[in-house]
Amino acid sequence: MGRRLSIRGEPRLREIIGVVGNIRNLTGGDVPPFVYLPHAQEPQRTMFVVARIPEGNSLEPVRRALAEVDAGVAPYQLRTFREWMWVRQSGDFAQFGEFGVLAALSALLAALSLLGVSLCFVAQRRRDIALRLALGASGPDIRRMIFKEGVITIVPGVAAGLLGGALMSRFAIGVVYGIIANPFDPLVYSASVLLLFATAVVTLSLPARRARSVNVAEVLRTS
Repeated sequence: MGRRLSIRGEPRLREIIGVVGNIRNLTGGDVPPFVYLPHAQEPQRTMFVVARIPEGNSLEPVRRALAEVDAGVAPYQLRTFREWMWVRQSGDFAQFGEFGVLAALSALLAALSLLGVSLCFVAQRRRDIALRLALGASGPDIRRMIFKEGVITIVPGVAAGLLGGALMSRFAIGVVYGIIANPFDPLVYSASVLLLFATAVVTLSLPARRARSVNVAEVLRTS
């Protein structure tokens, strides 16, 4: 208190007359150091007025109160704090939505690709599957074989995706506000891996069912 400092390289010094408590910005993230300047020294074309009113009440009393103070003031963008927060964060929500849609499309393409590869694998190995069944292999044995082949197929892709995600997360830090600078969050990556494997299990169910329903006699006769 009472010390002087120069702001933005100004030649004049300003005296510190007060210190405010911790504040938060509208997005809930960290706030850089702030300096509040008197309106008489730094006039602005617009000002913000915060009024506390009972929840659910109309904003018209606020408009009338401002008119009583200065009839020449034209208030605009009167909103509740919840509406104001929504407007300010809508850009972040849109970015999150875009990333979510891209992630969903990527997962869908991966699932369809895995489904196609697995169905092709079953079609190419129908004779092998029929021989296994003829020699005493059970349906669960065939299903485990299909799932094993599918998991082996997706493991390299999951590893490449984890590496790419770690690299791209640094890019997301600079694009999406509020992303913490921690590209190796174990919870996020563990959840992603579990989701991918769960998707694989669901996707491989159809090829596994088709492999179990192979007609042994017909396949061996035509072979």
